[in-house]
Amino acid sequence: MSLKERNINKILEQFKKNSKLTLNDIQILLDVKERNAKNYIRYLKEYGFNINCEKGIYSLGSIDESQAKVIDKDVIREIEILTIVGINDGIFNRKQLVNEIRNSFCDEEAVSEKTLIRAIKKCEDKKIIKLEDEKYRLLLNISNLYSISYEDISKFVDKCEAYNTSTPFFIQTKKLKEKVAVQCDYKGWEYSVFSLGREYQRNNFKNFFEKINKYDYKHKKLKIEYKSQIGSLCAIIEVCTFYYSWDKDKIYIICKNGGNTILINTDTITDIQEIEEKNYFFKDKEVVDKVKLMFQASLSTPYKVKVEFDNVFNINDKLQRLSKSRYNSKLIALDNKLIYEDEICGLYDFANYLRRFGYSCRVIEPVELKNIMKNTYERILENYGVNSDE
Repeated sequence: MSLKERNINKILEQFKKNSKLTLNDIQILLDVKERNAKNYIRYLKEYGFNINCEKGIYSLGSIDESQAKVIDKDVIREIEILTIVGINDGIFNRKQLVNEIRNSFCDEEAVSEKTLIRAIKKCEDKKIIKLEDEKYRLLLNISNLYSISYEDISKFVDKCEAYNTSTPFFIQTKKLKEKVAVQCDYKGWEYSVFSLGREYQRNNFKNFFEKINKYDYKHKKLKIEYKSQIGSLCAIIEVCTFYYSWDKDKIYIICKNGGNTILINTDTITDIQEIEEKNYFFKDKEVVDKVKLMFQASLSTPYKVKVEFDNVFNINDKLQRLSKSRYNSKLIALDNKLIYEDEICGLYDFANYLRRFGYSCRVIEPVELKNIMKNTYERILENYGVNSDE
């Protein structure tokens, strides 16, 4: 934790004890000059705390705010290292991991390589990650990381809301808030789904799982009846897994039907029967991996992207196909240029798509996507011993 953050937390602790402080109190507490004490009052306001001043006496706006602490940069880095290694288990060496972390902290000012290496080493010492065959792997059981109470989620979201755009790590904190995983917690007659601090009481979840758990769907096929736009349908399915979409507040069965992988909204199912045929599709690795990617993208921050393409070769055809598959996209032809606009979740996946076009595409916005593309090509030039500044 930096000196600035430690001092801010000292002031917050003092507010909790005394409720009111003068500039002189802050000077004595931090051993700083009056000008620096005023700066710390300004920092508190920038961090979203409601500081009132009456006749030179400062007070904090509410008890709840006074119990908050500034989020520690070291903790933010540790979480980011954990997240990146978890997603790319056994892929990155030390240099690659440093570059990936640096790229993810797009809103932080330049961080030295030594600082990031120290943060990685600290995670190694805490037995969070390990270096195996020159590649980093996660040591923690990931399932334990996503167990969190409703109260803790609410506190975390409240802290995030207190931060404003001028605060260091604002974007990173916002991303962490959005990546609070959906948690399904079955407790007796209650079935609650938590997402981004909101709580859903879904009785139909309880009813559905009570109904389907009567059948051995992990090993046997099911015959189901469900409502569709063309009326009631009957299907023989092999259940793979279940997927909850928090933005639609619906749960789906991902299953195989006649060789095709389909999603069925559980709200539409009217009848279930077990049949004496084996289910070979449950937890199919290929499908589960795709679901994880889909789920990860759905939790990512949506970005409005604008990319310019040279209207050469078959680029127009490729973009036409992409635009037709994206409901909110726009494709505009301007002379010998094509402008593609869209709202994208999962910038890294979209960056992988753009790399296929080489020098024929240029990112106009957002800056986060520009940085991803720039970082890629700088690393390519570095591998070939070329100075990108020349």
